Amino acid sequence: MQRTKTLTTKHVKAYNIGLLVLMCVSILVIVFSIISDRISSTLFIVTVPMIYPMIIQIRTMRRIKHVEYDDTNLYVFHNDYQIQIPFEDVREVNLETGGYVFKLYKKTQVGKEVLCLPSIWYPFNYKKVDAEMNRVREMIAKRKREVYKNSGDAAHQLSSLNL
Repeated sequence: MQRTKTLTTKHVKAYNIGLLVLMCVSILVIVFSIISDRISSTLFIVTVPMIYPMIIQIRTMRRIKHVEYDDTNLYVFHNDYQIQIPFEDVREVNLETGGYVFKLYKKTQVGKEVLCLPSIWYPFNYKKVDAEMNRVREMIAKRKREVYKNSGDAAHQLSSLNL
């Protein structure tokens, strides 16, 4: 059995806290500018619509989890404990704005989706990250084939016993 490998950046908490602080500071600057009448109407029209994407980003940040994997399972860290998710329970892996999303067949403690941020520098090191995610996709497909083959063999053996 292979040791677990980390799929996400090691700095998930630091990333979340840093982004949250940056957003709070920008909101405070906007509010302070409005209160002190130093903001022009055009700047107000530009800055107010920026609040909605910030809210969306905060919601996305809460979903980001630290994810590791080995030959047969994903390990998701959630609220200081580790959740083991077998590869056969992963329906698909997609790339979204916030990172990679593992969509699951059934709901777990983390929900039906697990969002992982592969790297803080993702656009710049996409070759390495995409190669690793393709490897994980292959491992998931291989594990599903093994489970399906084993379940098919077991069903075939049972039917032959009842002759």
